[in-house]
Amino acid sequence: MLGLQIHKLAGPGELRYNVMTGQPEPLPLAGIRLIAAPDETGVSTNLVETGQSEGWISVTGANPVVRPAGPKDNKWLKTHTFIHLDTITFHTVDGDVEYKVVHQPDKYADDRVPDERHMLNPEDSVPGDDVPVTDEAYAAGETRVDWWYGLKKVNQDG
Repeated sequence: MLGLQIHKLAGPGELRYNVMTGQPEPLPLAGIRLIAAPDETGVSTNLVETGQSEGWISVTGANPVVRPAGPKDNKWLKTHTFIHLDTITFHTVDGDVEYKVVHQPDKYADDRVPDERHMLNPEDSVPGDDVPVTDEAYAAGETRVDWWYGLKKVNQDG
């Protein structure tokens, strides 16, 4: 899976320093540019949340889902909350780039050893998104949590 490359562009402003730390403060955001926008890619939930809060990402079809995260003897003691989406649009200085979400962040059945559970490549032969996490899989620890969206490009302006 090829990576999406995002470049944040600094707007005009005077360079200022934080009086407590002496570190430079960020300049205002002028927008983003996609250096690489592959037809199929993935992005983290954190990136989507950041882009939404900064105004350079919009989404459609937001649907929260809750999954168990507790120990196997009390799996609902803790929970994971995931936001499923239909589309993610990047608003760039060169135009909008829209992606359809083809993989959701969620808890999935996965019987591979834990070190092999990571962001999937399309050629990986593991249970698909439609395989439910059963009580047996949960008790056996045969699950993984994905905090990323799989994307397929729909269109690109500009």
